[in-house]
Amino acid sequence: MATAIDTTALHPAKGCAPAHTPVSRAFNHLLAQLESFVAHEQSVDAPGIDILSEAFRKRLANAEAAREALCETVGDVLVAPDYRPEDRALRRLAHVLHVMLTFEDDGDRQHFHQSTVRHRDIFAIDGQSSAARLTKRLSQSFFSHFDDLASLREFGGDGLFVFPETDFAPVPA
Repeated sequence: MATAIDTTALHPAKGCAPAHTPVSRAFNHLLAQLESFVAHEQSVDAPGIDILSEAFRKRLANAEAAREALCETVGDVLVAPDYRPEDRALRRLAHVLHVMLTFEDDGDRQHFHQSTVRHRDIFAIDGQSSAARLTKRLSQSFFSHFDDLASLREFGGDGLFVFPETDFAPVPA
């Protein structure tokens, strides 16, 4: 069976754009890897797990493997060739994630996250073309996962399971 890609040449003057470019395809993969990494990190943060158990060791190994896969995917987005202006917007978002992953200090990570929250308008996508709409959806998904990433204890957040602080000081009678 023939597909439009196999049989129909794109005509740039008609405003047709392919659904995905190498950057948007790599960015879509980045979103899947980011979601996987957040899920693995949340499983490590789960309450009641014995940190000396085999189950915890496996969860930790899975989280590390997911982190490595995510880092590789960020690199794939950063090196993929641009075909349209929306690709540069996705590349900027991948760079934001790269910075977040390379910070060593939890305070720096949280400060960086709060800065991106305050200035998300910088990453706004203009236009109503199909490519712009696709990029807006990818961007919204990215920020949702990015917020989840910042909430992880590994990144200085409160974690998925927030425990109220308990004051164990004696209570006066």
